[in-house]
Amino acid sequence: METLKRAFRREKDKDAPLSTPGHAKGSAGHALSLLAPLCAGLAVCQALATVWVFRSNQEVLDKAVRAAAAGYLPVPSPDTLPSLASFQTALCGACLFTLSAGAGLTVLFTLIGLGEAKVQDKGILRRAAPYATALALLVWVNVEGLVFWPSAITLFVPLATLAACGNVRKEALTLPKTAVNGMAIALALLLPVAFSYGWLVGKPDSRVFTSLRDSLLLSNPAGQQLNDFYYTYTLGPAEVLKSLAKRQGKTARVEKDAEPDAAAKVKGALLRHDYLPVEDKGPVDLEVRLSKADVELGWKGRALVRAGTQEFFESPGKFLEGYSKTRDRLGNFRALVFWSIVLGLPLFALITAHALATAAVSRFAPPAIAARGAVLLCLCAALGLGAVAMEPARIAQGGQPLRALLTSDTAAERTAGLRRACQERRDACAEGYGEGPPAGAGLAERYWHTQALGFCRGADAVQKLEGLLSDRQRNVACMAFFALGNRGAVESLPKVLEITEKSTDWYIRMYGYGTARRLGWTQGE
Repeated sequence: METLKRAFRREKDKDAPLSTPGHAKGSAGHALSLLAPLCAGLAVCQALATVWVFRSNQEVLDKAVRAAAAGYLPVPSPDTLPSLASFQTALCGACLFTLSAGAGLTVLFTLIGLGEAKVQDKGILRRAAPYATALALLVWVNVEGLVFWPSAITLFVPLATLAACGNVRKEALTLPKTAVNGMAIALALLLPVAFSYGWLVGKPDSRVFTSLRDSLLLSNPAGQQLNDFYYTYTLGPAEVLKSLAKRQGKTARVEKDAEPDAAAKVKGALLRHDYLPVEDKGPVDLEVRLSKADVELGWKGRALVRAGTQEFFESPGKFLEGYSKTRDRLGNFRALVFWSIVLGLPLFALITAHALATAAVSRFAPPAIAARGAVLLCLCAALGLGAVAMEPARIAQGGQPLRALLTSDTAAERTAGLRRACQERRDACAEGYGEGPPAGAGLAERYWHTQALGFCRGADAVQKLEGLLSDRQRNVACMAFFALGNRGAVESLPKVLEITEKSTDWYIRMYGYGTARRLGWTQGE
């Protein structure tokens, strides 16, 4: 303890010029000023992404209306027009880009901009380095072809961030060296923590992600509101990022002069791969031209893929996938979004938390001590969050028998048991959970019970799942569709189609459509 006191006094002596209340307030202001470039970059990204998502939503709705007019089951439903066409929906959906690519770019160029301030040599090459980095990113995003909105985000977000770094750099020159070093130590310690969180949560089928969701979102009303926000607004921007092969409601047009039998055969092949042939004059995702020898796949009058007629009919999926890859120009931007989620967003959260903690602690401590104390606070918070996030996975992977977990009086243990039953594809009903969740069970338990029904061999499992298709909670209803698909419950196809056709919820309609396709249904039947 005496050692800590002596260290505190030494740091206080070093920072004596800033030890007065006025200087402490200035130090707190500097800590908060670190957020200025982050906020500037995020604001620019939000504005650009909102316009991008708004335009994309209009296109999605247009295709849905035309597909419905042609007699198909479109995803999303044309009845979502009032909400999906609104500017508010685009504004909320744009948060997906702001908290991914926006967070990653702002963190990167904030660090570059602040780091450039410490360089003593202010030659033209040094000053141009941040802008050269932005230009290199812009070129990389467009390697597969020019893309307007990703280019705008990749260009203007760094420029706004670097411009906002100017005031922060000026304030940084007034700080003692110990304070600046303390902030550097903070970044050095927080970087691996951020990367660990992002990598574990961002991995496909990550148990950390589902544990985090179960512990922090599905377990309380505020978290459920955030969960509902995600389900309500993210499909629009997600549709923008997908390659054509993975998009919903793709439209196609087969030339009118084609031989009728060949045209009918091509339309059948397109329907089996979720391309909806339409006859109107609106824009389409795929144009097909036929001759006796060739099938030509094109877009906006340009031929992109050619195949022999017989060869195309033998494996249409191969050529349609090739067409999708030829059209796809967003591969590098998707990589930017992914790595921004993995590293940029966690680091953004930790830098923000560190700045706020530093501002608070610097009210009663010297700047260097405040910076280091803020690091400890952030590390403790990160470790605590990690412990909470991993608790469901820890219980599920513990040594308790599955039956003991499923028959426990504790909701957390029952949920962990259902989770393990799903991961091991075991019959939870036969292991003591046949009665289902108790009255008033939490959302996480109901979600995993619904998924577990997909592996139950009981005669009433399908009937229970059909009842859950209309559940008021999206997570449960979507999982009921998914579980029926897992079971291969063909007898449920009429019910699946009925619920899907009636729903105006994009997520439920997407899961319903996917389940119907897994059960053997095809558009036009």
